[in-house]
Amino acid sequence: METLAFSAQAEAVLARIDAELATLDEDGVDRSAEQAEMAFANAVHIAEANLRHFMPGHDARTARELVREVLFHQRMSALDQNDFDLLGLTSIDSHCGDLPWSKGTPRIFCTYHLGSYKFLFHVLSAQGVDCLLFVSGRTLAAQGQDFLESAARARVERGWTGTLTIIDAEAPNSVLHGLRALRRGTPLVLYADGNAGAGQGEEHLRHVSFFGRTLAVRSGIAYLSHAAAAPIVPATCLRRADGRLDLVFHEAITPGVSSVQGRSAYIDASMQQIHDQLAAVLRPAPAQWEGWLHVHRALVNTSFDGVACAPLDADEAVRRLQDRDRYAMLRYPGLHLLLDKDAFTCTVMQRGR
Repeated sequence: METLAFSAQAEAVLARIDAELATLDEDGVDRSAEQAEMAFANAVHIAEANLRHFMPGHDARTARELVREVLFHQRMSALDQNDFDLLGLTSIDSHCGDLPWSKGTPRIFCTYHLGSYKFLFHVLSAQGVDCLLFVSGRTLAAQGQDFLESAARARVERGWTGTLTIIDAEAPNSVLHGLRALRRGTPLVLYADGNAGAGQGEEHLRHVSFFGRTLAVRSGIAYLSHAAAAPIVPATCLRRADGRLDLVFHEAITPGVSSVQGRSAYIDASMQQIHDQLAAVLRPAPAQWEGWLHVHRALVNTSFDGVACAPLDADEAVRRLQDRDRYAMLRYPGLHLLLDKDAFTCTVMQRGR
């Protein structure tokens, strides 16, 4: 991929995003009836509220600019999946020695929906590393075939020998599959910031601090690490302005060989380390994280997902919506909510119009 080719591709992606964003700003209210368009508008407004909640230094203008970039990286990541030439323009740095390429060594690659977040699999495949990817059932149904077809093409066209196997992280036996793979020496790949993971239910949630807020996150990564005595290797892949990628394997998180640290303590500590690593990468590059679209779902002690008990009068809602920097309408089938991006709250709107 040459710089000119990337520039043309990036311009086309951004032009499409700008056209979609423009529909939200015609009068401050998105009036589209199509569910997909309503979902896009809701996602943009919620992402802006999330950014301003976690990073209060951003105002309405900068938050919108960052969300525009978030959408850009999300869409470019999908295109990167089929761009095998990009490997030659990718800088790879390991802070854990040869562990990422070690044959027969159990390890867990912990990655994030950050930058070019699907390209890790091409790097592993090119190095002959087999891996087992955990994804949600919904992602498996929507994208699983694309992952596998891309990996198959890479084997044929480039001779990359590493194999990719995908399992449903929400399946009751997913943890067992993961433990068996690790004991065979097959590394796992899990997204730490996904909405689903190995091990379901409240008992698998742990609290971590993230930009001064508290998140309830799934702890399957740390559980598998402790149970199999397998190190966790956080991996991030950021995109440069010219389209090149920087893939970093960060310092490994290791359970240790002694029993001094119990399982619960290790899970708590390692999940915090995993999110500290994400925060450290995000501070200088917040726009590369897709998680701004949904991080509110993991927040603890927030009124965002709840709504005020008394519905808001329709005329009052219309008046508030004139302040486009602060308020937005979230439209769902049969339900309208007034989002206050400053207060980080939602209020039911009476259907007066």
